[in-house]
Amino acid sequence: MNEQFGSLNSAMTSNQALQASSLVGRDVLIPSSTGVKQAEGGMAGVVKLPQALDNMMVRVENEQGQLIKTFDMGAKPPGEHRLEWDGTDERGNVLPEGRYQLKVAGLVDGESREFDVSTYANVNSVLLGNGDGNVMLNLAGFDSPFKLAEVLEVGKV
Repeated sequence: MNEQFGSLNSAMTSNQALQASSLVGRDVLIPSSTGVKQAEGGMAGVVKLPQALDNMMVRVENEQGQLIKTFDMGAKPPGEHRLEWDGTDERGNVLPEGRYQLKVAGLVDGESREFDVSTYANVNSVLLGNGDGNVMLNLAGFDSPFKLAEVLEVGKV
């Protein structure tokens, strides 16, 4: 019985690895407000609002926590909303590649609240777990791998 379970576990891990390998070079949505801006372009993310906001504001901060840019997205209904930052500061200057954080706040019944943001990251490679069945993804610009199970969505190539 133990041998059969071991064979099943091995087959499942191999299948996960095969599926995960198709993610290399693709963007995945991860539960992290910190993302990586490439030399060209900006950064994208998603915020899930549990209720309507009177006025949704997005803040972009650099790794040191300094405010880079803010932009107003207006009133939003409950649900998921895509965020797009063009990679520029308040003056329109293109910023260097690096790690930036997207923060979302808005008015709920007249009071300001912050909401969790998820960002897109590019998959560099896939790692098999240490026999624990976890498949890990190495993501561009991140020091530590993310579990495949933490991926919220697979984006564009």
